Amino acid sequence: MTSDCAARTDVFFTWGAKDAEVKVRGYQVEVVEIEHALRLHDGIEDAAVLSHRDRSGEHGLFVYWVPKKWPGPTVSELRQFIQARLPAYMVPTVFVPLESIPKTSTGKIDRNALPAPRNSRPPLDRDYTPARTRVEKKLKEIWSEVLSRDEIGVHDNFFDLGGHSLNATQVVSRLCKLFKETVPLRIMFEYPTIAELAAAIDPLKEQVLLDRTPSELEPMTEEQAQSLVDQRDDGSQE
Repeated sequence: MTSDCAARTDVFFTWGAKDAEVKVRGYQVEVVEIEHALRLHDGIEDAAVLSHRDRSGEHGLFVYWVPKKWPGPTVSELRQFIQARLPAYMVPTVFVPLESIPKTSTGKIDRNALPAPRNSRPPLDRDYTPARTRVEKKLKEIWSEVLSRDEIGVHDNFFDLGGHSLNATQVVSRLCKLFKETVPLRIMFEYPTIAELAAAIDPLKEQVLLDRTPSELEPMTEEQAQSLVDQRDDGSQE
């Protein structure tokens, strides 16, 4: 297997009054384009988008949306809707449902008044199912570390939970350290849920997985992680 071994990310905001255009993964993004696309969805009343930056310096996008009728569309539905209309780099990583979008006295979106997203589980296609086996529990620890989320079900899609390509390299980095051998980045895209990933793990390696904690696993550098993501985006990854 080829080596794909990355650092924990904690999201914090970087938003200013002039940030109608932000840079995400090297691309300039007009957030109003994403907001306009979201408002085309039959189940959405209003939407607002923020840029965010994690501690590795990687920028991503939060979308705040108001459903026309609760509970509204799921994260998977919204991601697929956006993916069909915009380039991959413009697809938000985090979706936060709200009762209403805060506005200024002139009727514009008050982005500074938007709440910081919580670490709670977003609305997803599947009901919450807790980790059942020791392997699933260990994988849940790793995902929680990487995504900064406490509640993760074994059938929750990694990318619906807010994960992106660099987060995927962080998970794979820990798996590399656990198994003491290389693990392909594509495993996170082929098995994007804990249940699927646990089932794909070689049973002979389970004890290795159970004997070590996420804090023991050294991540790869930001440069190494970005190189792997670039290879995947260019279609050159094995």
